[in-house]
Amino acid sequence: MTARLKVGYTDRGPLTTEDQKTYYALVKHWEDRGMPDQYTAFSLRRISRLLKKQWGTNVIDSLTESLMRLRGTLLVWENSYYDNTTKETAELIDTFNILSDLKIIRRKVDGVVNREVGYFRFNDLTLRNLQSNHTKPVLFDVVLSFKSEIAQLLYTHVDLILAGNMFYDRRTKELFDDLGITGTAYQRRPSKRKKVLEAALRELQGVPLSKGGIIASATIEKTKDQKDYKVAFRKGAAIGLPAADAESGREVSTTIAITPNDQSEAAERAELLISYFHKVFFGVDAATIRPRHRDLAASIVARYGWNLAKYIVEFSHSEAKKTHFNIATFGGITQYITRAVAHYERISKERENQERMARQQASSRREEATEQNARTRAEGRYRRLSEAQRAELKEQYRRMLIEKDPAWDQPNADGKYPLLNAAIKVAIINDFIREERTRQGGDTGEEMSSSAIAA
Repeated sequence: MTARLKVGYTDRGPLTTEDQKTYYALVKHWEDRGMPDQYTAFSLRRISRLLKKQWGTNVIDSLTESLMRLRGTLLVWENSYYDNTTKETAELIDTFNILSDLKIIRRKVDGVVNREVGYFRFNDLTLRNLQSNHTKPVLFDVVLSFKSEIAQLLYTHVDLILAGNMFYDRRTKELFDDLGITGTAYQRRPSKRKKVLEAALRELQGVPLSKGGIIASATIEKTKDQKDYKVAFRKGAAIGLPAADAESGREVSTTIAITPNDQSEAAERAELLISYFHKVFFGVDAATIRPRHRDLAASIVARYGWNLAKYIVEFSHSEAKKTHFNIATFGGITQYITRAVAHYERISKERENQERMARQQASSRREEATEQNARTRAEGRYRRLSEAQRAELKEQYRRMLIEKDPAWDQPNADGKYPLLNAAIKVAIINDFIREERTRQGGDTGEEMSSSAIAA
């Protein structure tokens, strides 16, 4: 048996990395709404907030285009079976779209879109897999954090492979084929592939993986035959101050010559740094301090600050042990300063990114808790309605929807209105949620119901 998946395109272009993010946002929104079997109500404002995008005309247009590609792009699954006994080949062709249904209702005032609501539904195959958890987990905030498309593509690829492996090596030509990155320059010139990958690999350093652990290192180097480059990924347990340099460049010997403004304070800090050097390297306090070493230490502290200066000493000690280089005096650390500073800055940036992501996740959880509380109250209120009240309310909302968009009054082939009936209930619940938010002092404009549109 052989199998092949062909991904098509629409008049709006092929699927993009932005569409990947939009799909993840729809899955998260669907989960937050209780994983319904049929249609899921949504607003573009809600999806834009999940994607951490600032609301505006450009976001409305880009999200609409992305949703249309998810709905319109045809995927063709081909299975070919060869029977060795009969020497016959049987082919099975199945077609589907990521979204099987999509409806967007838009209201404009003076030509400006100010309200958007709609409904979507995943195709049956995807829906069943999602409901049965037959999917790979995704760290949504991590995917959103990447600045380059190559980093996003590379992360989702490596995240899958490192789920069951501790390392992954791949030649760049084969890697670009895996990722579907095309272009004559990429195919013919390894240097072009290397240049594009280097920036992406920097973004992937220290990034958490969906199945646990982090990308401890992501490097690129020449292959043994010198005809290509290869990328090497290593999975680690946690981020901490390293014992070894992750940079691939050679060691650089340099000297610092900065005159401190405050000589007395600089001299005191210099002596403290040299004392720290002797404790780290030899386990003793400094007996004597040479004037030349005091000036060097004062310059390092003045330029890099106390914390980074201490790290330069620690980094030098660990690197010297690796190469069995015996540093006898403080001046021996100068050859490690450049790499130590680069490594410290990268680790600091990674920590800042993790802390920012933690804050964003905490804020998102608070917002989701508020939203869920309002939804729970609204659904309870709907259940407490009498049959007569519920019937009257449904008829009122049915008229509202049809008055706003006569297409709602079109039955399906069986003469039924499954989409309209689902939309009526969703609209009622959404209005109840909006009223609950008002009572709680929350944001009433995030998600607009049909009655709000008709107002």
